Amino acid sequence: MPTVGLKGGLSARGAVANLRSAGSVGARERAEEPVFPAWSPSETSRRVTDVQSGYRARVPATQSDDILEALKLGAAALRDGGVDFALSGGLAAWARGGPPTEHDIDFVVKPADTESALAALRKAGMRTEYPPEGWLAKAWWDGVLIDVINSPMGIDIDDEFFERCEELSVAAVRMRVMPLVDVLVGKLLAMSEHNLDFGPPLEWARALREQIDWGEVSERSCASPVARAFIALLLELDVVTHEQLATCHDA
Repeated sequence: MPTVGLKGGLSARGAVANLRSAGSVGARERAEEPVFPAWSPSETSRRVTDVQSGYRARVPATQSDDILEALKLGAAALRDGGVDFALSGGLAAWARGGPPTEHDIDFVVKPADTESALAALRKAGMRTEYPPEGWLAKAWWDGVLIDVINSPMGIDIDDEFFERCEELSVAAVRMRVMPLVDVLVGKLLAMSEHNLDFGPPLEWARALREQIDWGEVSERSCASPVARAFIALLLELDVVTHEQLATCHDA
């Protein structure tokens, strides 16, 4: 069968072949394009707000049931065992309106009460461990880790410390809660170039800035270059001002 000539000398058969080739290339190009999730306007707005407010995307709105159950059981066990303790770490921030924690539970006790605390937690059915570090012990309840800390960085756990703690209702259980200044100072002083994560303290700082004495935080942590870098970050993000800080952070 004779071919039908087209403009430029291309036959109909050749034109069809070229169209098929072009279509195949176009399909491959479309397949290689990145596929973005189809977010609704409200979902997109929420995600942008999460980023702008300093939180990681998809931060849970409420504290997980597993952590709350372990928190209540651990607090009740220590109370019933006659051990002085206070809630610290991310849950101490959460108890005052901060973001939920996705990690472990932190209790602080006097160094002399560490063994008594572990005994009380074991009596409640928890598995316990006293690592060689010496400044903390560990307990587990249904996969949730509870750190029992007796010597946080920059803080003496003694009667005076417990007098500074505020008693709050946390998950319907009354307990002492570490002051936010101590929570931040302990967190910042524990960081080093090998253990550096500004994520949690940045979330606490943004959410609870009005409740924190930044002059005391900056003064007590001034010796740490990591803490000074964190304070500088807060200044750049307009979370704090120079007027709120100790003189060691003057520009």
